[in-house]
Amino acid sequence: MNRRFIIMLSIALLLSLLAAWVANRWIQGRAVPDTAMSVVVAAVEIPFGVKLEESQVKLIAWPGNSALPQGAYSSKEQVVNKVAMNKFYPDEIITEKKDFGVFGRQHAFCIDHQRIPSHFGTG
Repeated sequence: MNRRFIIMLSIALLLSLLAAWVANRWIQGRAVPDTAMSVVVAAVEIPFGVKLEESQVKLIAWPGNSALPQGAYSSKEQVVNKVAMNKFYPDEIITEKKDFGVFGRQHAFCIDHQRIPSHFGTG
């Protein structure tokens, strides 16, 4: 092989390694600090009026440098056994305003005991 070709190939390899190292350092410097918070989202589609179970919700990481939606929950225990007063789609954040309306507790009682409160009437 030509000596000049080997020198040029060696220089090209060194420069490519240097570029990869600089790019790696730059990416590592821009990495988001590990200040992520957890937020509860729907794991599956949750219909209106269903009492939430642990299998229907999941936790996802929320970036610490981003504002958490108002009323968002940070643990599954905060939403389990409550009644969904809205329909939730998979990966939708569950918040206080969208989940358990004014009749949430009474509605849960109705589901558990299979009765309809008298003020709803039967016809």
